[in-house]
Amino acid sequence: MAGERQMDPPWTGFGGARCTELVPDKVRSALQNTLKDYSWITLISTFELREQLAAEATAVVQGEIDELRKRSEEAEEKLARTQKEMEEYKKLTEISNKAMEENNALLKRILAINNASST
Repeated sequence: MAGERQMDPPWTGFGGARCTELVPDKVRSALQNTLKDYSWITLISTFELREQLAAEATAVVQGEIDELRKRSEEAEEKLARTQKEMEEYKKLTEISNKAMEENNALLKRILAINNASST
């Protein structure tokens, strides 16, 4: 637009010189080193944070694994007890069935003797 004054770009300083040209070399170097150090610190902090999170996740997962192992062992023990009880029940059932068969045979003999004596 006519009559408007154009603004200098923000990186220009006095007399058209770049701002970075006005900063002494030692200061510029120190700033660059500080930025590099900051980048390294940030990188190291990020790495340490990731390691910490990984360690915490590992601990949580290990805790869950331990809990599942404990539950699994308890379930296996319960299953073993149930199987043992089932075997004992089968043995008792066999003994009971055998005793019942013997009683039935004895009753049949008694009935046969009773029928023979009453006729």
